[in-house]
Amino acid sequence: MKKQHDSVLHAGVVGVGPRGLVVLERLTHYAQKYDIPMLISIIDPQKPGIGVHSPSLPEYKMLNTVAGQITLFPDENMLSDGGESRPVCTFLEWCRQHKSLPDFWYSHENQRLCSWDFLPRSWLGEYMQWAYDFIVLQAGPAIKVRHLPLEVTDIEQITDKKFLISLSNEENLYVDAVYLTSGHGLASENSAAHINADETVLLQGMGLTAMDMIADWTIGRGGHFSLRSGGIPDYIPSGKEPVIFLTSRSGLPFRCRPESLTVGENINRDAIIFRADRVQQLKDKHPNSIDFERQLLPLIRAEMRVAYYSVRIIKDVGMNKALRFREALRKANSWTEISGVMQNVVSRYGEFNEEDLLAAFLPSEVHPDSYSLWLVNEIAEDLNESITGVMHSPVKAASEVWRNCRHQLRIMMDDKGLSDSSKNIFYTRYAPVINRLVAGPQKERHQELLALIRAGVVKPIHPDKVTSHKYDHCIQAMIHSEQSNLDMPLLVKKMANKGLLTISTSGRAYIDVRADGRPLTLKPKASMWIFGPLCEGATYYNHYVPSPGAFSRSSHDADVSVRELLFSLKSDRDNRSRFQAEQGVMPVSDISGGSEIKI
Repeated sequence: MKKQHDSVLHAGVVGVGPRGLVVLERLTHYAQKYDIPMLISIIDPQKPGIGVHSPSLPEYKMLNTVAGQITLFPDENMLSDGGESRPVCTFLEWCRQHKSLPDFWYSHENQRLCSWDFLPRSWLGEYMQWAYDFIVLQAGPAIKVRHLPLEVTDIEQITDKKFLISLSNEENLYVDAVYLTSGHGLASENSAAHINADETVLLQGMGLTAMDMIADWTIGRGGHFSLRSGGIPDYIPSGKEPVIFLTSRSGLPFRCRPESLTVGENINRDAIIFRADRVQQLKDKHPNSIDFERQLLPLIRAEMRVAYYSVRIIKDVGMNKALRFREALRKANSWTEISGVMQNVVSRYGEFNEEDLLAAFLPSEVHPDSYSLWLVNEIAEDLNESITGVMHSPVKAASEVWRNCRHQLRIMMDDKGLSDSSKNIFYTRYAPVINRLVAGPQKERHQELLALIRAGVVKPIHPDKVTSHKYDHCIQAMIHSEQSNLDMPLLVKKMANKGLLTISTSGRAYIDVRADGRPLTLKPKASMWIFGPLCEGATYYNHYVPSPGAFSRSSHDADVSVRELLFSLKSDRDNRSRFQAEQGVMPVSDISGGSEIKI
């Protein structure tokens, strides 16, 4: 039976990229289904839904997540018990309806977009804009969604149930609930554009940002690649390229994303040893004091070995034997039992040293003069593993444990699970390694990088030899693991100064929130939630778009918070008597604080 309410709830959503869109979808879904009148103010200087994925980006700037792993509409697998699914349209489904293969995809062998394709980021921006328009259109007459193309200058709590949002046009917004879902912020001007042809540039970083800059200086300036046998293309320069000296703090390359990565065929997706229940047991036994390296890292290393040997067994004697191997480990309740099961596969297939994948520094034997050759060989070997695919490459299967087990890592981080010293170690030592393992570029980018090195456009340089050269320009394209309080947005610092939230700097700067996204400084039931990169440190891995077919923490968080907010209306109606309906007109707090919206 639908619930009828006689008050209008006003929610403010600050920042509407992927996280804000997920919240908006949940708000409108439940409000419409249960006839809860709402006003939802979307506050973002740019068009809602874009985030950092601008539709104006050139198509050669690609996602590093395959098309089949992106959606903004939750299916039944993405939510916890009690959540209501709404699988309207995935990113892949939308692309198949609206897009065709770009001309520059020299290596694509299919005539149809596939779930394992890495598609342009601009397409994701278009999909999110479409999703926003769809959500608003389907919201229903009792729900008003409005976009305010402004910046938020301050947020205050004026009562237990009321917040004041100050806007850049000096007007105020009185709301019953706040969702702060600001992400990375607006992209800065392209610092690569001013670099002229034949000038030298030191590019520090080998991740996604560095690959984008290299693409701007090459494909973006008229150069192009032509496919040749062996998978590595030839680069035909335009003559407008600078000379790019490529380096990074560690000197280690990112590993590219594996081919054919789908949920259904990946038996390693479900953890055997590094399970959520074991992480929760550790938290219950050692609240706020888990030692990552001593108590959790051994479980993750063991899970990497399970993934590695599972694929080895599949390739050797088939899937059934691999499933029996995994089931035996699942039933093991001690390290002694685990070691006993492992001993047989180790004796048959040899030792797997996961330490090579978890390295934080260059091997000592890599001499500066031979670094370029070493880097080329490392990238080429990793490319072969990527092309082989996660279900056929034991090494890629082991690496993907860090991606598949993000939920367990979030449990570890939630509610101050790690000790402060461990959190610092995790973000300074292990987070960069995880990014290199499972957040690298698609294989085409590294194929192109090898072609550019062969053409002399890109020149790898050992970190120890950086200062021995002179450059016309130096550009940093890397994430600093430790961030100071000064790097937090001005809005966040204002809110912290008045005690509305706290900023912690254990390992990095972040807003302290509970596991459900509420600021620690507010009452547990306060109607303010903070989701996304601003919380990275209190929670873990917040900068992603949900994936269909598997549990999604971002969808879950939004779903739970919206249900708590909306379904408290009935019991809390007396406390909001100022919003009583009168003669068919329901007063709501508008920008001016006193406008009326007819429902």
